[in-house]
Amino acid sequence: MITMDRKAYIDKLTKQLKELDDEIIKLEAKLKDVASSAKEEYQKHLNDIQTNKQSASEKLQELKGTGSEAWEEIRDGLEEAVQDIKQAWKNALEKFKSAQQERETEIIESQEPNETNTQESENTNH
Repeated sequence: MITMDRKAYIDKLTKQLKELDDEIIKLEAKLKDVASSAKEEYQKHLNDIQTNKQSASEKLQELKGTGSEAWEEIRDGLEEAVQDIKQAWKNALEKFKSAQQERETEIIESQEPNETNTQESENTNH
């Protein structure tokens, strides 16, 4: 029974890490659209996700190579790594949303007429 649970657990985590790889690729593509002022911090969050994902991958490999007696201990460490990934992911998404809003605000502000220019234009026309 433990061997089946262990195999199912390994399969589940392998699938989750693959999905995470796909999401990282999508985020890297979106990074190009982030306002330059937020890009450095956003890249830091993405790097954190990648570091945590690498740690989880290493623990998963360790889990695959252990006997059934040690897998629960390694599983606990792997669960912690997965939680770290989820938190880093949440932080990155929040930062990305904030950066998108900042970029949209910059675009809107750049399209709005400047009050000084509007007043100068009015004074020139009178």
